[in-house]
Amino acid sequence: MTATRHRQSTEVPSSVDVAIIGGGVAGSALGATLATAGLDVAIVEREAAFRDRIRGESIHPWGARELDTIGLLDVVTGAAGGLMLPLWLRYRDGVPGEPYAWTSDFPDALGEISVAHPALQAALLAEAAARGAHVLRPATARPVRVGDRPGLEVQTDAGAATIRCRLLVGADGQRSALRRWLGGTGHRDPIHHAIGGTLLARLSLDESTVHQTYFE
Repeated sequence: MTATRHRQSTEVPSSVDVAIIGGGVAGSALGATLATAGLDVAIVEREAAFRDRIRGESIHPWGARELDTIGLLDVVTGAAGGLMLPLWLRYRDGVPGEPYAWTSDFPDALGEISVAHPALQAALLAEAAARGAHVLRPATARPVRVGDRPGLEVQTDAGAATIRCRLLVGADGQRSALRRWLGGTGHRDPIHHAIGGTLLARLSLDESTVHQTYFE
């Protein structure tokens, strides 16, 4: 990490380079990366505390490599409590097979990262603020035009204010307000796989391994 600015601000800036709606994994990671590059960034997050909605609880090795490339791997394995798992073990009918090492097919693989989703979101948002991004939370945002530029009308506990920006990014999920403002629509693929994941504590399993079991 190269940035040295540390700011957790509740003040709404009048103008930034990039405004991001949504401070989850995507919005925070983007905000941290852009702030490190020297851009002035504002992130608007509506939730005062992230809730566990039982979403993806692991990051595949190619994602771990990307995190390393953009300088966020230490955040995920440190502040977020992510656990690096270089091996993958499959069970069928309760019987384990042979462990598979990711490096067998991906020589530069670091491993799978197991991490709790709310902890991942919180750590990345805190890192974005530490790198200089304006984090407005809890706050809501409505896309607007500010002269010839895009912008946001932001509502915080302190009141309403407008942010003018050069680029507006929607990282606000499948019901994206920005997408609706732009006239876009979403399309949902039919369900074709059923995959379940869980985080378990106080079990005597190898902590270097992803454990996957198959059910009929």
